[in-house]
Amino acid sequence: MMAAGVVVIVVLPGPLGLPVGAAIAVGALQPIVSGGFYAAAGSAFKQVVDTQGNDIPHVLGAVTKLTHAVRVEAIVAILATIAGLVIGFTLGSN
Repeated sequence: MMAAGVVVIVVLPGPLGLPVGAAIAVGALQPIVSGGFYAAAGSAFKQVVDTQGNDIPHVLGAVTKLTHAVRVEAIVAILATIAGLVIGFTLGSN
């Protein structure tokens, strides 16, 4: 995704290339950040399969971690978009 931002900066001519490319490149950080939270939720769901006798607490814990992962993904996506646009238009205005 970061490579796509660089390609847009190079290929898209004029003052629009830099802002759009920067927004795409910064937006590429979102899956990296949220991926860690999804991995934690996945390991919590794995505990349901691997253990015996505590399924309900493990499922509830896994769903809680999954909820946090979705929330973090939404927040990071919004912040990355805003940061990318601010950086892009700041660089593009020079």
